[in-house]
Amino acid sequence: MKTPGKFLIPIGWILIVLSVLATIGMIQGSRQRDPSIEAFLNHPDSLSLGGTIGVIIGTNLLTIPAILFGIYAVLRKNPKGKRLVITSIILFFIVAGVQFVPSSNSSAESQSQPTGQYDAKIMAEELSQTLEGISKENITKELIDKLNDVPIKYTSLSDGFAVYFPSTPQKNTIKNVMGSTVKNYQSVSQDELVQYNVFFHYFDKKILSDKSQEAFLGSHLAGRLLISKNSRVITNNKLIFRGFNARNYEYIDVVEGIEILHEGIIFILDGDSVSLTCVYPKAVEPQPSFDEFVKSFELLPLEARLSGEYWKDFSTGLMFRPPIDMHEREKKSRKSIIVTFVNKAGHSLSIINVTADYPSFKLSDIKKEFPQATKDSEGFLVNTIHNSTSNMDFIQLVKLLEHKNNIFMFQGYAPKQSFFRSERIFKKSMNTVTFED
Repeated sequence: MKTPGKFLIPIGWILIVLSVLATIGMIQGSRQRDPSIEAFLNHPDSLSLGGTIGVIIGTNLLTIPAILFGIYAVLRKNPKGKRLVITSIILFFIVAGVQFVPSSNSSAESQSQPTGQYDAKIMAEELSQTLEGISKENITKELIDKLNDVPIKYTSLSDGFAVYFPSTPQKNTIKNVMGSTVKNYQSVSQDELVQYNVFFHYFDKKILSDKSQEAFLGSHLAGRLLISKNSRVITNNKLIFRGFNARNYEYIDVVEGIEILHEGIIFILDGDSVSLTCVYPKAVEPQPSFDEFVKSFELLPLEARLSGEYWKDFSTGLMFRPPIDMHEREKKSRKSIIVTFVNKAGHSLSIINVTADYPSFKLSDIKKEFPQATKDSEGFLVNTIHNSTSNMDFIQLVKLLEHKNNIFMFQGYAPKQSFFRSERIFKKSMNTVTFED
């Protein structure tokens, strides 16, 4: 999502500030002029010239990268690079000029210096006075201003996403909105003209079927337009976003004679809606753009939060800590299923006593029942299953454990597209299994 050279520009300004501070310290402290420069001023030749150039480059090790960063930004058509280049070049010559200032304790020698050396001394002193006139407050303010241009990567483990915001977002939660909960992460640009939002709308009754998702997404923009007047729709398209059913839209609203542009995308994730929006005056060019904002958005695994108490099966002594967002399903499809925990989106965690159904099976026999499964780096079996009823692919995560002539299978089950959200939760819960003998 980043603008070309955008990260290099603030780094360049940091280098400039450090170079300025170092040069001020050099001017204010006692120092000796470099022998190479001394030799060049008294007896200029190719050898002393080479040494002088080396000294100038060495003292500008902070300034030279800033120049290169600025040039790169300019070549990539970033308008902020030009100012960095000009400032860096000016500072380069200032730092170079300071090297020609004679030692602070050699005033007697200064009086007998040749005319060329005296002119260099005058030039360096004038440039030094310019540097000394720069207040630390101004340097700090300039640095803060440049750092504020850098987007902030914000991560929420509880909602499972990361995105680049122009500033630290404000988080708001509204509960019981028609039987649901809405979480909003809102950030504004530095000039406060552009507003960026991420919304998570958690429904009590999940929108799971394709038909209900299409109906919900199709009515979303119409609902937004109800709260605005004189609006004009530009786009309203169906699409697949990150593998999920989605809609992107764009419309213009008029507020006190000013055209306000609304850009947004909304998609369904595990039966809930997630939307990203960008709102700003039409005459403004947002940085980052809405496309860059959306491109930076990532879906992440949910935070693995488990119950503080162990669930126990008294017949086998098996104990484990179930996921905190899953509830125990009362009805069992067969006797061998010890327990199943499920969330509202259909992600489930089951414990099965395989020996109850297949008393003659050994652990090696059960593993053969998963010929297509692969073993991940943590030793879990991962299997893909196609459900013909829903026409969807599901991921089955399996862990097998043998205890007192019984073989137990722990199974995590979720739609393939959103399995990654629960994978850590499944594994963490399975790894808490113990037996009370």
